[in-house]
Amino acid sequence: MNQVNLIPPIVDSVESAAHLLQEAALKHPFYGQLTDGSLTAKQYDLFVRQQTWIWHELSRNLLPLSRAFPTTCITSALLRVANISLILADNLNDQVNNFKIETYKASPVCKGYISFTRSLIDGKQILLLLVAIIPRFGMMAMSCQRYLKLKPLEHPYNKFIENCISLNTEEYLTRIINILDAQRQSITQKDNPAIKQVFLEAALHEYKLLNEAYYLTTM
Repeated sequence: MNQVNLIPPIVDSVESAAHLLQEAALKHPFYGQLTDGSLTAKQYDLFVRQQTWIWHELSRNLLPLSRAFPTTCITSALLRVANISLILADNLNDQVNNFKIETYKASPVCKGYISFTRSLIDGKQILLLLVAIIPRFGMMAMSCQRYLKLKPLEHPYNKFIENCISLNTEEYLTRIINILDAQRQSITQKDNPAIKQVFLEAALHEYKLLNEAYYLTTM
């Protein structure tokens, strides 16, 4: 698997800042301890519940939007994202006991991420929505590169790792980036600030979610 770059050309004007966020997230102790198996059961459980709810909500919000517009490469991409999000939610849901989406009390951090994506959905900002999704798929794709070097059967969180590898999120990430790159000619100079803001805000949300999963159970 080739090294994933989650910075598409459409936002290359913020490449340096985005790479800093990307590097910070990948160096977060959560990923390191998940990879080496030293993450505690409480941290893992919180993470799985957190991510199950987010993927489910993301899918639920994206499906109507993908059907509300004429079929284009962008709406097709949103439909793919909605479908893979539902698959991820179902896979994660199988890894926790007594977990029900409808009764889960999402944290302010989780709600903040969904509110952020929901604001783009409500504003029908579908191009910006694809930009906002890149850090989520990018982090998964890059973490999967680490998992490929492991022996899943010997890992305490082997089911999670095997699911991540089998889904091949890098393929979805590449499709999104290629679609955004193809839209470059339609992007004006005045659009750049909004693109920068959305990308960086999405990356920051991902970092906050990692912090919650890692630190909340140790407080």
